[in-house]
Amino acid sequence: MANDDGFREIGKPGGEFKVFENLRKSLAEKGVNYDNLPKLSSIDNPPACFLYRAQGDHQRAVDNYVAWLRLAAEGSDILYRMDMPAEVNYCRDCTAAFKKEACAAGACGFPAVVFESAQVLGEKDIVGVSRGVPVDPSTYYVYEDMLLEKPDLPPFILEHCFES
Repeated sequence: MANDDGFREIGKPGGEFKVFENLRKSLAEKGVNYDNLPKLSSIDNPPACFLYRAQGDHQRAVDNYVAWLRLAAEGSDILYRMDMPAEVNYCRDCTAAFKKEACAAGACGFPAVVFESAQVLGEKDIVGVSRGVPVDPSTYYVYEDMLLEKPDLPPFILEHCFES
């Protein structure tokens, strides 16, 4: 069954939770606590761009986000992002044209995303890539390809890299 945005309700029911479980596990393996990191969305609170695409219809935006998460759960990549590691990288499937439209409407949570060529399933594709925004280095640190506020860093990093 497809909804009016063309998404198919495919993937295993509950797959939307698998994405977050995998993200939590991946971050924990790096010594980072998912629960302590900032997030813009959740399953019940979809990203602003999904709400924009659904023309303000919250339930339709939730349905579309859940469908996207289920599809993302089918892949093997952990979709964390450098600029906000606990937020799933849905920008990977965005397009430059939609980003421009969403930015103009104030519905893009990550205007610093750039589009680059990447190998996807053995073919070249253009994907949205999160990059860290310029930050005051006294408050952030780049660790394991993530931009983290210093208080969120694992204790062993803080002990070795920063003055007490």
